[in-house]
Amino acid sequence: MRARSFAIVLPLFVAACGDAALERPETAFSRPAGPAPDVYSGVFPCDNCPGIETTLWLRADGTFFWRQRYLDHDGAPATTSYNLGRWNSDADGTLLLAGWGPPRRLDVSGPDALLLVTPSPAEHRLTRTAGGERFTDRVRIEGTAVVDDDTATISECRTGLSAPAGGADLRRFLRQYRSLGFSGKPAFVEIEARFEWADDGGLRSFAVDRFVTIKAGRTC
Repeated sequence: MRARSFAIVLPLFVAACGDAALERPETAFSRPAGPAPDVYSGVFPCDNCPGIETTLWLRADGTFFWRQRYLDHDGAPATTSYNLGRWNSDADGTLLLAGWGPPRRLDVSGPDALLLVTPSPAEHRLTRTAGGERFTDRVRIEGTAVVDDDTATISECRTGLSAPAGGADLRRFLRQYRSLGFSGKPAFVEIEARFEWADDGGLRSFAVDRFVTIKAGRTC
């Protein structure tokens, strides 16, 4: 049996095997209109693997999370990639996702399905799962952090979500923040973290599992 490897990859946003890595988004969105906010999932076709298990979280606040798991020939996930950002619908009702790279487009197919717009003749369908699970994966994100006393608040760059930070590696971040003399000023950070949600669906906090770096002179 072939050895399996697992990886958190960001930023990658792929529709099928062979898609290139994408650049930063430049599209600004207002409050979303279009398909129902919920969880949509399916298995996309893949030229070099059995399929790409794809899940899209559309949130009512206009943010999205996108996860793709490449399946190996045993049917198990081999690698995982993520994207996150803002969503909206254009005048034709087509769903637009703006995260890393140019916006991706999905056509609404009835009340419970989305079709990814792609040059491939094969259908790339996601089906709505009403009341699906919340996005709780650990992902690598970029954002700005401000520390007031011992409280750190992080604003994630692509979704715009902002919340206090906690977690196992927060103390190391605080030491680095202070040693560089930011003193209450925004600092650009890269972290691996999980989004922790309140009962009402709002973001309660970022759980920082691993502090990666602070970059002086950088902004979102």
